[in-house]
Amino acid sequence: MLKQAELNYQDSEKNVLWSVEQAYLNLHDLYPKIQTAREQTDQAKENLRVTNVRYREGINTIVEVIDSQNTFISAQAQYYQTLCNYYTQMAALSYSTGTIKNFLLEKTGGN
Repeated sequence: MLKQAELNYQDSEKNVLWSVEQAYLNLHDLYPKIQTAREQTDQAKENLRVTNVRYREGINTIVEVIDSQNTFISAQAQYYQTLCNYYTQMAALSYSTGTIKNFLLEKTGGN
């Protein structure tokens, strides 16, 4: 009975360590993606601005403006999805390390 309890404890310990490692690696992978998504959003915003100016000057068509708007909206959606994934992984890491309460209090401004 004691031997089985020790084996269960070791398995649980391995699972916790694996969860922490996976959450950390996922965070590590997502962080540069946030910067990339932010840059793409900024570029799409600037492209939309230029396209609008060119449309007002009669150089671009309304189709080009709509395409630029769609590109900008898609870039924003990707950025916010990447942020959501990042915070989800932060929560997973906090849960795995037993600090989820602190994480939630920090993110919600609670005491």
